[in-house]
Amino acid sequence: MSFDLVCWLSVVKLLKGVGCLVDVLIRNLDIVAVSKIDQEAKKKRLSRNELLKVYIDKFALVDMHNEERILYKESFEMNTRMLHAFGETQKNLVGRVGNIEKVLVRMIELETNEKECAD
Repeated sequence: MSFDLVCWLSVVKLLKGVGCLVDVLIRNLDIVAVSKIDQEAKKKRLSRNELLKVYIDKFALVDMHNEERILYKESFEMNTRMLHAFGETQKNLVGRVGNIEKVLVRMIELETNEKECAD
């Protein structure tokens, strides 16, 4: 058995950084479902509207949290790859600087030997 339930809910929705309230109309809910909602609301000392608003807000927040978690994970993985690449580049540069240092030391030695031979 179902009936037409006119239940207006206030749902917080962010619109361009400014919170605005939106009304939601739910029709044709089963009477058993409405009875359970009413019992839960009474137990928590809330109105039906307040209880359903809490549930809808939690639902929206969980979804937003999951999206943010996915973005964070992707960002973390990208940063990890970039740090690894940076580390490899640093190792390569250290090796090259070491080679340049060896060449410079050898050049100084040769120049020193030439001066000693010329004297």
